[in-house]
Amino acid sequence: MSDQTQISAESETGPWWRRELVQIGPEARRRLKRKYPTIQHLHEDIVSETMVQLIAHLSGVPDTLPPSWFGEDEPTEDEIGRFRAFVMTVLERRVMDHFRADFRGWAQEVSLHENGSQINELEHVSGEQDADADFDLMRAARALIDMLSKLPDRDRLLMEEVALGGRDGPLEAGERQRVSRLRRRLLKELGETLGQDPVQMLKHL
Repeated sequence: MSDQTQISAESETGPWWRRELVQIGPEARRRLKRKYPTIQHLHEDIVSETMVQLIAHLSGVPDTLPPSWFGEDEPTEDEIGRFRAFVMTVLERRVMDHFRADFRGWAQEVSLHENGSQINELEHVSGEQDADADFDLMRAARALIDMLSKLPDRDRLLMEEVALGGRDGPLEAGERQRVSRLRRRLLKELGETLGQDPVQMLKHL
């Protein structure tokens, strides 16, 4: 049984949030299609990962969330809006997860090219993250996605294809040069936005 089918089957008698997830699924797909059109092949995976995480989290009835989400009656308009914003935040974090590995790769590749030295620390970063590291990663990923969104469409679509695996074939010579130039530009701007060297920050993520 798919995640969506499971939610639908339980929404008739379950809490309000289950019914609302059924409605939000198509909205989440439209959001991804609008913001990240070049990674359409990942949309279903991202939505599925989001739903799995939300079901697991909300099933525990966290006391930090509005009680009205867990009742049978429909919450107020403000609480509905808060729930939808909550779901979309989780959705964006799953997109960020898909950027993460390439983000580290950009930093290492640019540093290797500019400094002529290896950053072995990046190859041994632990998969475990504390709260501060998770916050830094979220801040960096949000800033990176925001910068990508402001690029000219031609450059943005190319970078999304490269970063999220949307390109079926190899890059042409001219495209490789554009990608290299854009990576340097984005990392420079990212450092200015974060107020610290992205390479140094990534050693601790």
